[in-house]
Amino acid sequence: MSAALKHRGMGALQENAMLPQTDPQPRSAPLRGLVDYWRAKSAGGTLPGRRDLDPMEMRAWLAHVLLVDVQGEPRRFRWRLVGTHLTEAVGHDSSGLWFEDVYEGAVLDRFLQTYNQVVDSRDVVRTAGLLDFPKHHDVPAEAVNMPLASDGRNVDMVLTGLAIGVPLDG
Repeated sequence: MSAALKHRGMGALQENAMLPQTDPQPRSAPLRGLVDYWRAKSAGGTLPGRRDLDPMEMRAWLAHVLLVDVQGEPRRFRWRLVGTHLTEAVGHDSSGLWFEDVYEGAVLDRFLQTYNQVVDSRDVVRTAGLLDFPKHHDVPAEAVNMPLASDGRNVDMVLTGLAIGVPLDG
């Protein structure tokens, strides 16, 4: 397992892994559907909050969804909920762990950069690249990270959709 992981993390990142993409439109059809769902909930110029998300409406994506808490100044991020698809891929559940409890060094910096970009932009940030898991290496993956705000303005959570094993070239 990668030295960049403090504990059994959620998939080791490589140098070229999960880089922010300039095109926010996901290549994965399920992730496109999740972004469309988030955009529909964002109608009216305010960000949706967690309370606006209906698990019944999200059934198709639930196994691929992660929720990340955004807390404090300086900002910290915690895995609130990790979908079963990722939990099965890594062999454990990282729900409840702070990013810095799971990752360190360049990997932690990459996660912080991505999630800070979501909070600061208040918009979708798509990432794509290769992940390493305990039994599989160089697995193509794509993620979409969407801000949530309980008050409609201040981001206090991020909804992430993750597609593992998807083609990255179109």
